[in-house]
Amino acid sequence: MYHFNRHCFGVTCSPFVLAATIKTHIKKYKEKHPFAYEMLNESYVDDLFYGSCTIQDAFTLSSDAVSILKDSNMNMRKFDTNSKELKNVWLNSNSDIETNEHSDNHLKVLGLVWNNLDDTLEIQETPDPISWKHCSGKHNPADLLTRGLSSRDLITFIKWWHGPEWLRDAENLWPKVKEFENELVNSEVTSEYKSCVIVSSAIVQEKILDPGKFSCLRNLLRVTAWVVRFVNALKRKNAEKGPLTSDELTNAEMF
Repeated sequence: MYHFNRHCFGVTCSPFVLAATIKTHIKKYKEKHPFAYEMLNESYVDDLFYGSCTIQDAFTLSSDAVSILKDSNMNMRKFDTNSKELKNVWLNSNSDIETNEHSDNHLKVLGLVWNNLDDTLEIQETPDPISWKHCSGKHNPADLLTRGLSSRDLITFIKWWHGPEWLRDAENLWPKVKEFENELVNSEVTSEYKSCVIVSSAIVQEKILDPGKFSCLRNLLRVTAWVVRFVNALKRKNAEKGPLTSDELTNAEMF
């Protein structure tokens, strides 16, 4: 039996263990550096994308984050920003912050290309509509499987094993794809900003009876049964009368 002293790159459990280790480590600094903790807690694998309102706040965040991870021998580096002023502060400070010296102003941020000069993210390009392909849900083998399908049904699910029936025909016999209008393809979606007021409220449902005020379960059940009988009497004319029944006490226990 072999025992790893460190996690190897490519092992299935390594990303999870890394994330769990970081989260466990940064919890120790939650009270001392709450903002740096919040930032590091939003990291994704080995990427971190964050912002701040002022240069000073951004510098403090980055310095605290580097210090926190340094305590566990983790080197947080390759800092970059869309602010030249902040980058100069990083370079001229005596902190351990390492900037991205080989940046060509185009960085990958969580899979997106970020131009830090004009502070834009490249999400997508408009492709030629002729390259657009679509397979409707009733013909898509993966559609039903993603919604949930038992292994017993999957065995007889012909579409999963062989695809839709028309796929076995010549391509010129395939269902025609609806052509998109050029006006729709070339249209530009503009942003519209509206001010709004958000009201948040919390509804607190108070307990009718506080179990902590009763000395024994028997008294609690009897009082509960009487309250339930009273509420029922308000709803109908023929109300229960006389001593409490065993059914009422049982219902009170369930209540």
